[in-house]
Amino acid sequence: MLQTPCRLAVTTYGSHPWQVSPVEGSRPVGFLWPPGTRREVLEGYTFLQHQRQAGRLTRAEVEAAVAGRLELEVEVVARYCQPATLRQLGLAKLAPTLSREGVVLLGLPEVLELELAALV
Repeated sequence: MLQTPCRLAVTTYGSHPWQVSPVEGSRPVGFLWPPGTRREVLEGYTFLQHQRQAGRLTRAEVEAAVAGRLELEVEVVARYCQPATLRQLGLAKLAPTLSREGVVLLGLPEVLELELAALV
């Protein structure tokens, strides 16, 4: 049984897709890759292609993984962002685009305005 978030290490052939599901409860889980993206299925070839393009794997490592001789590691997380997490992600994305004056001009509720102003 995996506790989320956790890292799952698998040795598999590149063509074998993996899917995770919760053992108990109904909160769906998924794979976190590429960073910031939550996916329901881990498809080996696509994962390897992304890792190679990002410079995380060499050509020899990709070939070994396709042949099932290399352990791959991917993070397993809750499938969907929870509201509190989603709120922080949204504020973090918005903050670099604003000045302190711009935050005030948005007319946000005071709690959000203060949180966003602290990030600017």
